[in-house]
Amino acid sequence: GLEQFAPYTVLQRWHAPTDHDQAPTLTLTCIHDAEQLDADALLAALRWVGELGYGADANTGMGRFDVTPCPLPWPEPPAQANAWLTLGPLAPAGLALDSAHSYYTLDVRFGRHGDQDALSGLPFKRPVMLAHPGAVLAPAAAQQPTDWSQLWLGQGVGGVSNARPDTVPQGYAPVLAIACPRDTP
Repeated sequence: GLEQFAPYTVLQRWHAPTDHDQAPTLTLTCIHDAEQLDADALLAALRWVGELGYGADANTGMGRFDVTPCPLPWPEPPAQANAWLTLGPLAPAGLALDSAHSYYTLDVRFGRHGDQDALSGLPFKRPVMLAHPGAVLAPAAAQQPTDWSQLWLGQGVGGVSNARPDTVPQGYAPVLAIACPRDTP
């Protein structure tokens, strides 16, 4: 016919290459405990995921990537550090935060089980609220002094699944200590 025939369409987003002759470059920040997992094993796991593909459309060949290690030292906390900047989504509920000096937008994640649990009668998890990456979180005054050299913040979230009560979505994110201007004491 003359009409567009599209029985199945998928929105795809592509990261623009930094140069027309090369593939797009994305940066992944990883924090790991070298006593639990050494850097070579982490790199091997990331390369394996890159070969198989990552994301909902990995089974169609999407989400494949190459890994080029570029280890960088973690930035030192500023002398007047008073808050953290999150580099990923995290669960802020229940953390000892100063609500007057913490700034974030919440996102509701609707999870579901995969593998054989996806075929069970209860594949869906309860919604979990996470703060968007880029949140600025200040500790409550009672938490001072604070260890500004910590690398992550957050918590696991339990009680999200009737099918698997031991399910714990991860609400941890890497953080950078920052000095956030404040107009109130």
